Amino acid sequence: MAKECAVCGKTISLLEKSVKLKYAGAHLCMDCGAEAENLFNEVNELPDDSADAYLATVKAEFYSKVYNSGYSTYIRSLLRDELLFRISARLQRKTVIRKYFRTDFESAGSAIHKAALGCAETFLKTEPVEINGVKQQTYIFEKLFLRSESSTGLHVELLSYAGVSAITVIGAGGGNGYSNIDWGTEKDFVRHFWSEMRENNRSFMEKEIDIEDPNNVKFDRSLALTNKIGILGGTFDPIHLGHKALGEAALREGGIDKLIVMPARVQPFKQGKKSAEGHHRFEMCRLTFEDAENVEISDYELNNESLSYTYDTLKFMQEIYPDKKLYFILGTDSYLKLEDWYKGLRLLENFSFIVGDRPGYREAELDEAIKKYRRKYGTDTIKITADMPDISATEIREALKADKSVGHLVTEAVERYIRENGLYN
Repeated sequence: MAKECAVCGKTISLLEKSVKLKYAGAHLCMDCGAEAENLFNEVNELPDDSADAYLATVKAEFYSKVYNSGYSTYIRSLLRDELLFRISARLQRKTVIRKYFRTDFESAGSAIHKAALGCAETFLKTEPVEINGVKQQTYIFEKLFLRSESSTGLHVELLSYAGVSAITVIGAGGGNGYSNIDWGTEKDFVRHFWSEMRENNRSFMEKEIDIEDPNNVKFDRSLALTNKIGILGGTFDPIHLGHKALGEAALREGGIDKLIVMPARVQPFKQGKKSAEGHHRFEMCRLTFEDAENVEISDYELNNESLSYTYDTLKFMQEIYPDKKLYFILGTDSYLKLEDWYKGLRLLENFSFIVGDRPGYREAELDEAIKKYRRKYGTDTIKITADMPDISATEIREALKADKSVGHLVTEAVERYIRENGLYN
């Protein structure tokens, strides 16, 4: 059966050579996998008697090269896993994989539980404890895989602190898989668990923290920081709860450090249409996010005399934040048309995107577009999975003209501001 390249989405035929990440469960076409193949060539011939100190050096060098490669966070995670699996298989060492995620204790626990239902017959979990702000829980998976003749299991440890969760997965042998744990080499158990997470918890896996040296990590709130800034642009005439939900989801799921909300002066596709004055739209944006952390309202486009072209705005913002990676936040309909935007190809080649919309809405088209943009332009896209309310600014304006309440569509502060200033009636 043909495989799909995990990087570009290209179909790899049975007769076509590819780079196989056997244990991580992925294939890379030769165009995308050449760099990865070179990385593994250096570690495939490890001496059978490799000492721990030597292995630590090999891992550190490999991690550094992977971190500085051109691969996405997701692919870098696969490559790091593959290294550990290969070492485990070749040298008969214990299989332990720990990953860090920007998420809370409850969300991480839910993801572990979901993976368990996908691959385990039974599992136990300890009562959660909290020590010095660190929450901890242990999951014990017995008779893990129904297709396995073995009754060995898996040990999963969850630690969570200040918005960061660490999940450690260890293959366990010896009867009940925990009380008689022998730190065996049951790499298949670890592999199957993370495979289940990737296949059915992709949105959770995209919250993984990309770490240069996983062997040297300080587990504190600094892990929650990234070099990402999200920019949520639009006319915001008026800004509503759908915009608010999208911005909050970008902060939560997109792993961005800061959200910049930027009302447009005049959007190219809305030329000739009358909108509320810029200072009103700015103030409504401020009121919508007044209680949110790490949110800034920008008047850059409002003060710019030209049309509000996204490419020009992002180029300007890149000059302001040269060490940050910029993500433009938008809905599915807009994302699908990006190639037709002003300097759309340059936009796709030079910037990244966070896209969210109603669950199931044009989802197949969206997934295909994400693959196409990644293949053609190398575009990095984060897909938001949170439920987005179906609200339009036109619906709000029409309701206000009919003197109907819009309290279910905008924040209370925004509705009050609209009525006090006589907007849209």
